[in-house]
Amino acid sequence: MTSATSVLEQSYMPEAAHAPSLVAPTGTLAPPAIPQAGPWPRWHAGQKVPAGLPVALAEAWLFVPDGRIVVLADATGTRFWLPSSSVQDGDNDPAFVNRGASQQAQLDTETPHYLGYATHIQEETNQHEAGMHVVYRTCAAVSLAAIVTNVQPSTPTPGYRQAFRRLRVTPHRAVALLGLGPAGHDRARTALTAAHTLWAVPTGSPSTIDELPSEGSSV
Repeated sequence: MTSATSVLEQSYMPEAAHAPSLVAPTGTLAPPAIPQAGPWPRWHAGQKVPAGLPVALAEAWLFVPDGRIVVLADATGTRFWLPSSSVQDGDNDPAFVNRGASQQAQLDTETPHYLGYATHIQEETNQHEAGMHVVYRTCAAVSLAAIVTNVQPSTPTPGYRQAFRRLRVTPHRAVALLGLGPAGHDRARTALTAAHTLWAVPTGSPSTIDELPSEGSSV
């Protein structure tokens, strides 16, 4: 039987057959991440979102001092995502959206740094009298970076029975785990460069995937 530690320490390359698996509480292994369908997002480093392009999401690359970032997972270890916040019209101030992402991850951070935005195709389904109508639109997802200063106790968020798992993962392994594609590595490089410049995080961080303590801690 494979131990949780050995599974978490498996290396992963984009061309490998399987993503790094996490051992769920049931003992089952998480399936590999499935890259999104359709065109890969395009990354626009350091650029502001053009007027008229709707912003659908803000994602946060939250760094711990050893250079890894926080990736959230559900309680079973089968679904992963970056801490994020939905963005309403006019509410795209970095401090505002980072506060939402930090609250989702239950972490305290310093003032965030804006990294840029990615464009992607978003599918929307609308209900009409004649039936379902699917609309595709181009939208933006902005990215921020921040350094974690304190880890709060992990508690269930509204609408969920169990608390999220908070994994520490290197930026580029996170790209592979999340299935973000080639532009994801561009985002990771931008985030890591900013974190190294602003907060002196190392560019060569530990490769191990582990979890932040559920009871909270300082960093």
